[in-house]
Amino acid sequence: MAMTIGASIMASQPTVMVPRVAAAETNRISQDSSKELGVQRITPQNSETLNAIPSRTIPLANTVNSSSSASSTTSSTEASPPSQEELSAQQQVEQVISQLKARDREVRVHEQAHLSAAGQYATSGASFSYQTGPDGKRYAVGGEVGIDTSPIANDPEATLQKAMVVQSAALAPAQPSTQDLRVASAAAQMMTEARAQIAEQRTEQADAPESRADAENQTQATDNSSDSYNRISPANNQSVNQNDFASVVQQEMGMRQLAVERTQFETRLSLNSVRA
Repeated sequence: MAMTIGASIMASQPTVMVPRVAAAETNRISQDSSKELGVQRITPQNSETLNAIPSRTIPLANTVNSSSSASSTTSSTEASPPSQEELSAQQQVEQVISQLKARDREVRVHEQAHLSAAGQYATSGASFSYQTGPDGKRYAVGGEVGIDTSPIANDPEATLQKAMVVQSAALAPAQPSTQDLRVASAAAQMMTEARAQIAEQRTEQADAPESRADAENQTQATDNSSDSYNRISPANNQSVNQNDFASVVQQEMGMRQLAVERTQFETRLSLNSVRA
């Protein structure tokens, strides 16, 4: 410190010595001056009187300054500010605590987003993993929420709706994790499979009425042909000759052809009405 350096410099200065020749010359000049001015010389009696007067010792300036400097040095040492290393270590601790607090908030918001979006398909609440900070407190540094991702048996419509909710829950946080993206991908695959099953069921339902209509029309045409044949058969009409029989057979074949064509026409009409 500046005060300590100043005190050391003043204490190291040497004492100035007066040469003896200069001192004797000074005494002689003083005596001559006294004679010229008529000043009385100091007699032994006067000398004894002067010697009887107690002398006072004046402390040296260096001694006073040294004591003051020493006391100032002690005070400055006791109240010295923290060093740069101490400040740096304290700043690092505060920075770590600040980072842990920010991570704790981020994790809790992340898992709450999953939990809110999952709704009825959440199988558990949010669970966290903790880390103890330099201040002795526990901070959440990781977490998870359980979500049911299984399809609903024999109900592709419900499975599709569930997969959409699961995907939304997986992507709910602002920054989805790698595991969140995996769950979202699995939900997308489940949605694709559910849509395929729904389309297949609709196709089967559309084809079923057409098959029943074709079978009924075919049965009706067969019955009509049999009745016509029975009505014009020679066994039922003995008066019909051979020529008439050939004509009747030809007519019957024409009627059968007409019946088949009519059945096909009705089938086409039925298909068009179903598709519409």
